[in-house]
Amino acid sequence: MVETLVLSESPPQDATLENHCRRTGAIANLIAHHLFLSTEEKNLLQAASLLLHRHAGSGAPVEVRAVLAAFGKPGLGNPLCRQLGAILRLCDAFDREFEAQPFHHKDAPEILAGLRRGVDQGMWPRKILDSLEECTRPQVMPEPSSWRVPVFPQAALQTLNTLRDPTVSISQVVDAARRDPATAGAIVQLANSALYADLEEASALHVAVARLGFDTARKVVASLAMRPLLFLPKLEALWPHSIGVADLAEQLAARARGIDPGEAYLAGLLHDVGRIALLASSLYDAARLQGLEQSGCPAVYAEGLILRTDHAVVGGLIAAKWRLPGHLVRAIRQHHRPETATSPLAYLLYLAEYLTGAHEDLPSPVRLELALDGLGLAATDLEGCTRSELGSWLAAA
Repeated sequence: MVETLVLSESPPQDATLENHCRRTGAIANLIAHHLFLSTEEKNLLQAASLLLHRHAGSGAPVEVRAVLAAFGKPGLGNPLCRQLGAILRLCDAFDREFEAQPFHHKDAPEILAGLRRGVDQGMWPRKILDSLEECTRPQVMPEPSSWRVPVFPQAALQTLNTLRDPTVSISQVVDAARRDPATAGAIVQLANSALYADLEEASALHVAVARLGFDTARKVVASLAMRPLLFLPKLEALWPHSIGVADLAEQLAARARGIDPGEAYLAGLLHDVGRIALLASSLYDAARLQGLEQSGCPAVYAEGLILRTDHAVVGGLIAAKWRLPGHLVRAIRQHHRPETATSPLAYLLYLAEYLTGAHEDLPSPVRLELALDGLGLAATDLEGCTRSELGSWLAAA
């Protein structure tokens, strides 16, 4: 069954090649801007990038076929073709190395350092490699102390500590909900929603909590305690995505051994908190990130190349700054890298994010199988995991 799931995650071969070509072209475009190539030369470079590793055929313009020939054989063609061919050869190699991360565990700086061997081998001129390094070099990332990250609300921290206590009672859940009028109002609203349409109206908070039940009420209180941190004007998708991952992580935890579903839900809520800090990136870095993502590079891929880090690593730093438990910090930091994970929660978050179809990183059958094996799950254990009605309600709250 794992093989079936792996195939479902892997795009068809033609789509895989097309995505590789798009990413190669996106990186090549950064180099072209840095080298001040003309618009015509950039257009030629992009046209050739879309036909990499394909038979160009007689329908392709002569100039494109000449660049592809220079791509396949260093030193072939006129000076422009040799230059464009070398740019594509370098970007093609970078993308292939990034795709192989689950095997060699190299980050973008290590990949770029390794590509220096290609200069000595005559694969690309030093000038072009230097250009790739310079045009992707991040501006100084602000220190964590200067990030525009909200202080973890003490009321939320108190609420979470209360709800994480295995001996907590339903009356304590009611008390936790009362700390925030908005949360209390939302619980009453949920208790009177279409999800509970067959019951009489609940006007009192304790009646609403009792109607929802202990586990549901605790989940709602925890979610809404986090909402001020995750519902941000410049990150509109963060809140619904976090709710979706939390919802699925809780379901997966119930199928895995040794993971508390409540802990899994909290980890899902906070797994992408690093995106908040990335709002502090310079306008230049933000523009390059946006350009790469719009050209087909997943978020983690673009962040690794432009920022030399990613939102998972930054999220781990934020979680540590908030003094959250160490296993939660590790899960947030490692949730895109199950091959280096030391936390079962990281495997769980990888699978939950995979089930949302967010496509924040390159598809990886290897990572998918590692995450399943790390939790002792089979592909069949993922069947039936889908956003719940409560999750949909919270995402829209």
